[in-house]
Amino acid sequence: MTGAQNGWRDLTFNWFRLTYPNTVFHQANYAVGGTGSVLGVFRLDDLLNEKPDLLFVEFAVNDENDMSIDRRILAMEGIVRKTWQALPNTDICFVYTTALRFCDTLMGKGKRMDAVIDHEKIASHYGIPSIDMGLDVARLALDGKLILSGDPLEHPHANVFLKKGDDYHPIESGHIVYAGSVIRELQKMAKKSLPKPHTLPVPYRPDNWQESHLLTPPRPNKKGTGKNFRMSKKTNWRGRFQVCIKANPEQFHGFDLREAN
Repeated sequence: MTGAQNGWRDLTFNWFRLTYPNTVFHQANYAVGGTGSVLGVFRLDDLLNEKPDLLFVEFAVNDENDMSIDRRILAMEGIVRKTWQALPNTDICFVYTTALRFCDTLMGKGKRMDAVIDHEKIASHYGIPSIDMGLDVARLALDGKLILSGDPLEHPHANVFLKKGDDYHPIESGHIVYAGSVIRELQKMAKKSLPKPHTLPVPYRPDNWQESHLLTPPRPNKKGTGKNFRMSKKTNWRGRFQVCIKANPEQFHGFDLREAN
């Protein structure tokens, strides 16, 4: 669940194809830019219909920006439990991207993102491997091998991670760093991992969002009865008129849902 078109995700996919030429690979990109794990757990059902063998989950930056500790833990655990309940043979890998201010904090104070720390609680509980791409970015910057933010035209012979003015989305040389981190860790995993079904242990949080799903809100019938709902503009997700709910139909999550007058 990560965007990065023509970036580290595609570079990693191409590595799979080149490394295992006798295997047919297909990648399904279910990312929605600027969204976190709360929306991800509700949208997961569509992705699971693809029956993936490997699922990369990446929500660190967006979960850090606008997600409470409680909700991101409940959502991330829900993603894991929903996946293994439906597809116990699917492997999961958490991956963590970064942004300029998080790199500065990591380099200056040695502190990882709070969202990463919370995601790692779920990863540890379920024995899920994780790859923190931000660690390599910070290390290379500290070693003077990477410019965190700048104009690539002004540094034609240097690796630039972020184009000045965009603190979140790496340019090509930044995505190469990301992909290198992922590929290197995947190579390590391949040496010691064995295919086996995953079993669900006791939940980390009993109130996790494993039972979340998407629901289309009711529409007025031909006689004009029934409730008509609208979403506020700030929460319009790609024009889709769907509402996130969890278990209790009266409990809405993820959207500002209002009854129209």
